[in-house]
Amino acid sequence: MKLLLLVLARCRPYLSLLLLFLLPLTVVEAELYGRLDAGMQVDNQHGKPSLTQHGLADIHFNDRQQGLRIGTTLLIRQRDKENEQQVQQLYLEKSHGNSSLLIGRTERYDSLGLYTLDGGSFKIRRDDTLFELYGGKTSRVEGINNTLAEWLYGGRVLLNHKLNWTLVNRLESRFSLTSYQDQPGDSATRFGFGLRSDGETGAPHHDRLHLLLQGNYLINEQRLETLHARVITVLDKQSDISFSYQRQQPDEQQPTLSGRFYNSYSRGEQSVMRLSYNHRHLNNIDWSLTGRKVFHAYGASGAGANAALRWRQTDGVRWQTEGDWIALGDEQIGTLYVRRSANLSPKQRLTLGGVVQQQLQLYGDNNRGVGIEAKWEQLLSSELRFSLSAKRMKNTHACDDFQLAARLSYRFDDRKRSLWQ
Repeated sequence: MKLLLLVLARCRPYLSLLLLFLLPLTVVEAELYGRLDAGMQVDNQHGKPSLTQHGLADIHFNDRQQGLRIGTTLLIRQRDKENEQQVQQLYLEKSHGNSSLLIGRTERYDSLGLYTLDGGSFKIRRDDTLFELYGGKTSRVEGINNTLAEWLYGGRVLLNHKLNWTLVNRLESRFSLTSYQDQPGDSATRFGFGLRSDGETGAPHHDRLHLLLQGNYLINEQRLETLHARVITVLDKQSDISFSYQRQQPDEQQPTLSGRFYNSYSRGEQSVMRLSYNHRHLNNIDWSLTGRKVFHAYGASGAGANAALRWRQTDGVRWQTEGDWIALGDEQIGTLYVRRSANLSPKQRLTLGGVVQQQLQLYGDNNRGVGIEAKWEQLLSSELRFSLSAKRMKNTHACDDFQLAARLSYRFDDRKRSLWQ
């Protein structure tokens, strides 16, 4: 509880500013919701034991009668002797009829990934169509605390069509155009697109069919940066088959989130094909099988497989086990994971997990890793929850990892106070 009080004390200037907006408003149709989190963690991510403390205040106010929405998200983090304070969100949105205007700092997710935008946006909603224009300056992208863009602006259109075509009953489409310039002066313009449809295959089986197509096109380089296509055929209430194709060739100078991750271990183009079968059994047993093929423009290509099994016992205990194997050139990695989750009482829950991983290399040392994890959760009240967690990973030819964490979370919601996760 002391950590929660510390969060409130550090965030007091920002919360006072928020209250100044709230006081003059009627609260007949108003809703206040959010959460306060405080926690600490000990780990060896940087090669030696290190202590991290954090506090988060996420508070939102929505007055439907006035067409007003106000919110703020404040983060305080201290790792060893380094302190960090972030205003992740502080915004005000005013709606009138089918249009709305938002100003301030907000978190956005689009073709660039997740970032914080200092600026504003204007939206118009009409029937099944949404049109938005936005612009400003990014101050944080994908959790990296540096300024990557001097300016950013863009727009997007969301459409929802009801059709009576064969194979397609409903079609959702998304189109966006985003342009920004970074500090060195380089600029990039991305055209994003997305299509999602639902339908039936027709007689005699009448299987449900879901199609997905999305991606980004780099206009300045005149090439596709990402492309993801997926087809899901729902055979019945218990099973479905899906096929997906994913291609990625990120911009090395200004990569997105997936591009940052991909560039950390490989270069050039990567393509992945997956074929999966999912089965949901009436006796609380679910299982799936997946095969995948990986193609690298530079570096080794290969193939892999995954099998997962999930079931629930009659007393409510949940089990999950998963096996994964992949071979890329002269390297093979096999992983087996088991997890068990059970309620100790109506207000206590315990989750235990274990993992074994074997890495085989033709040239170099083979590595075997064994890990365990445990998490205990206590519901102190309908809105207050406390948890303890521990993780330990031991390797034969790599650094051992450990993590100990404690968290206290208070959540409040005028809309559904009894339903919080």
